Amino acid sequence: MRLSGGVGAHQVLFRAASSLGDTGQVTAARTAYTDLAATARDRLGSDHPGAIVARSNLARFRGEAGDAAGAAAAYEELLADQLRVLGTDHPPHARHPSDLARFRERAGLE
Repeated sequence: MRLSGGVGAHQVLFRAASSLGDTGQVTAARTAYTDLAATARDRLGSDHPGAIVARSNLARFRGEAGDAAGAAAAYEELLADQLRVLGTDHPPHARHPSDLARFRERAGLE
């Protein structure tokens, strides 16, 4: 997925950041997705699907890096934006409610 016409992040950046987290480098993945989410928001706007994907991955790795409460808060905000912008059937984000519940439980919010 190209985030913008020739000037944004490319799918390889998302894959590289996710690969960091998937190999146990969750802090590095969180940092990479912090940058990707900011770039996507600044260049494309916060409602762009690419920005939403970046925010989703940032929330995931924020939680995996030990900030369960921050991840839960990010997922709550993200879920509301996803429903407003993309609707309920957007497949890449169908797991948000379960991720939200998992991090709320880890944070002792459930």
